[in-house]
Amino acid sequence: MGDFVWFFMKYLVVTVCFLSVLVCPVAAQSPAGDARAWKRYQSAGEKALKAKDSLEAERQFTLAVAEAEKIRKGEGKLRESLDDLAPLLVNHRKYEQAQAAFERLCVLYAKELGSNHMRVAECLVGLGHAYAYNKKLFEAEEALLQARRIIERKVGENYAGMTENHPAMIQVRSSLAFVNAEQGRHADAEALYRSAIEMAERQRVEYRRRPNGAVEEVRYTPPYQLIAGLHNDLGLLLASQDRLAEAEASFKLAQRTFQTGYGKESSGVALSLGNLGRVYLKQNKFAEAEEALKQALTLREKGFAPNHPIIADTLEMLAAAQSRRDPELAKATLKRAQQIRAAGAAQ
Repeated sequence: MGDFVWFFMKYLVVTVCFLSVLVCPVAAQSPAGDARAWKRYQSAGEKALKAKDSLEAERQFTLAVAEAEKIRKGEGKLRESLDDLAPLLVNHRKYEQAQAAFERLCVLYAKELGSNHMRVAECLVGLGHAYAYNKKLFEAEEALLQARRIIERKVGENYAGMTENHPAMIQVRSSLAFVNAEQGRHADAEALYRSAIEMAERQRVEYRRRPNGAVEEVRYTPPYQLIAGLHNDLGLLLASQDRLAEAEASFKLAQRTFQTGYGKESSGVALSLGNLGRVYLKQNKFAEAEEALKQALTLREKGFAPNHPIIADTLEMLAAAQSRRDPELAKATLKRAQQIRAAGAAQ
């Protein structure tokens, strides 16, 4: 508002009273935010997310962010909505918007909790992913290294002797491996992935002293999602180097681990099946590719909105697998993928 007023003061030689008359209508055009409207948008986004309609969730959280920005002292509401929105923007491949959302989150959490808080580190990891997917690899590595410094400090303070195999440390190592792979540093990336897997698979044990002086041993459940995700990412790296047999083995291991931790119909199982189907296609194993991709499609149709880009991705690969056996079926499958792409472009 101040910039607006000063712009027009260059042209107005008038009294203070007249200037105040000019400013008042402009101020009226910037109404305060409505906390009830924010809550309505936020709840609708959470409901859509629970219903696995991520596109509608993104729309509602975007409205919630816009409303929170207008609320006086609404930083907490803004953080909550951005926390939900930013990962969805990455998932929907809107990397510039995701980058902006994570950057704002980093600033908000640093202001509230201090620049060395674990929540800031988590935001930096998300920012690193957004940068990496958008091919801003130098910025991605810088964000992840900054996150690692915070995590090392905080984990060292709170979990002495567990710094290396703490899940947060393993996750940032995995993220750095992905950036190294995108930079073409395949050997570095592979070393990071394999060391991260080894750390994640170590048994996590803590010893706690009870008030009566007795020592209690606490054994943690293996972090199945983290371990499976690492095997999946290693498979992607191996496949990018045409080490297809090794990649196939890695994706199968990822599938089994996701299944152990989260069941046969988890999104992780669908992820590994989709990547396994892609490797089968590269090996000209069309029957195996079709079977894997049909399973992946069935799971993804349960977990994502019908017009989600990942459904189109899976359909396109499935059409390639079907093309040898049934060209007409492949054509119909590809047409469905194209319809999803067109609907997404029209939004």
